[in-house]
Amino acid sequence: MKKSINFWETSNMAIAVRRLCCPECEGEFYEIDDHELDECPFCHVAIFDEPETLGWDSSTYTLIVDHKTGVPSVIKMDEYEPVVREAPSSQTE
Repeated sequence: MKKSINFWETSNMAIAVRRLCCPECEGEFYEIDDHELDECPFCHVAIFDEPETLGWDSSTYTLIVDHKTGVPSVIKMDEYEPVVREAPSSQTE
């Protein structure tokens, strides 16, 4: 059963994650888009050439900040069911 989260009560943003391949050792690693690693986490060789991008995972992870405590969390979206925001009903009398 998925946990529910109300995104209307959190400050949140999607995190784009890239799966890459080191041009030196061909080890696969992950990094956040626009926050590139300076060296391969496996062979520690400096990355001068752009590593081969094996895939993107931009809709899987979301950074949320609890509005009451300020504590950030990264959640995997397939474990959560978003709470749908209902449009306010306009009552005319």
